[in-house]
Amino acid sequence: DTGKKYVGPINGSLDFRLDPLSAIEGGAQYLRDLTELFGSKILAVAAYNCGEGLVMDIVKRLGKKYAKEGKSPGEAYDIKNIFWHLPKETRGYVVSWLANLTALDRVDYKLLPKHFEVYNRITTTKGDTLREIAKVRGIPLRELATANLHVKNINKSLDGGIEINVPK
Repeated sequence: DTGKKYVGPINGSLDFRLDPLSAIEGGAQYLRDLTELFGSKILAVAAYNCGEGLVMDIVKRLGKKYAKEGKSPGEAYDIKNIFWHLPKETRGYVVSWLANLTALDRVDYKLLPKHFEVYNRITTTKGDTLREIAKVRGIPLRELATANLHVKNINKSLDGGIEINVPK
């Protein structure tokens, strides 16, 4: 499962897909891996949306077709050739991604804060609960729980080594 591989544990106590920082880090790593697999950021974005298996199947199918026509099978990796073979939703996702990338190229980054972080990450010790951490650190329990949606039960003891978000 992609979520477990890139984001972290998903079980009765934890679901790191619900932790924004873990999801961002895992999603970025997944995109890096897809870019390496397909050799193209645009194909990686398509695979991120509709699944690497589907994109790979389309590339293989087109590669065989191109080989029969005397063209290079490698042309199947060109977004111009694969685009209309992708699902409609994925075509929209890719176009939206390209539009956002173009807009970001025009952002004046000097206007953005240099360092904007609202959480510190801490590592739990075995037996910690969110309720106890909130009490010891003087943080409202609701605020700590909201910052850690990946922890399903605020009263359940956590294993040691679990990263949680603590509001600054």
